[in-house]
Formats: sequence, structure tokens, C-alpha cells
Amino acid sequence: MNIYLDNCSYGRYLDDLSIGNNQKELEAISYILLLCDIGTYNLGCSDVSWYEAGKNSNPYKKQFYHNMLERASFRITITEAIINRAKTFENNIRKFDSRHLAAAETQCELFFTVDEDFNKKAQKLDRLNIGVYNPLYWVRTKYR
Repeated sequence: MNIYLDNCSYGRYLDDLSIGNNQKELEAISYILLLCDIGTYNLGCSDVSWYEAGKNSNPYKKQFYHNMLERASFRITITEAIINRAKTFENNIRKFDSRHLAAAETQCELFFTVDEDFNKKAQKLDRLNIGVYNPLYWVRTKYR
């Protein structure tokens, strides 16, 4: 099974872990990445992931994101079809998020984000061909 983590999921490693569920979400993300490392799931990323990471003005954070994205076993190239699909989401979801989602939808079954607003909006999209989850919620329900 192929999975995709958006950049804000990787960013949880850089967040203040004393806030809300940040620590628990980080543990869930780490668990999901471990499952990828041992071959239970295949981790994907996209050109959007790399582009977004490259826009980070902090050199440490930019390198961190690049290191995380290098863990992916496959990379989704953005095509005109993906851009067109993303445009169908853009009335409800921000441009980068819509492109992440449209790219992931082409090759993945699961999409993870810690962005609550994005997650809620994605859940309401019609004819979405991928499951969108908060990593903590997914791990708690899948691996009880």
C-alpha cells in the first residue's frame, strides 16, 4: 500500500511538542515512517513536496525537509492531469494542499496531514479517490 505525508506532517518534528497533540502526532508519524522503513507501506512524495520544501528560507529546515523527502521510495511527477485535478479542489482547499492531494491520489491509498483545517475540508470533497487522515487518529484506529 502506498502512502503520502504532506510537508506539515514532516514539520511536526520541528514544532513545539508541548502544544496540544503535537507530541502524540509526532509519535504517530514516527510509527508510520517506521512501518515504511520495514516495508509494510511504501512512502511516496511528489514534485510539490520538493518544491514546497525548497521554498523554505531557513537552510536548516530546508535541509531537514529534503532529508525527510529522500526517505520516499517513489516520487510523483506533477502532470497537467494532476494540476487539472487539483484545480477542482481549489475552491475549498489552498493551492499547495490541493496539489499535494491530487498528486497523492494518483498513486497512493492513504494521505496523512496534521493540518486540521485541510483535513476537515478534504473529508468533504466529492469523489475523492484517497483516504485522508490525521496520523494520530489513523494509528489509534488501525493499531489498537
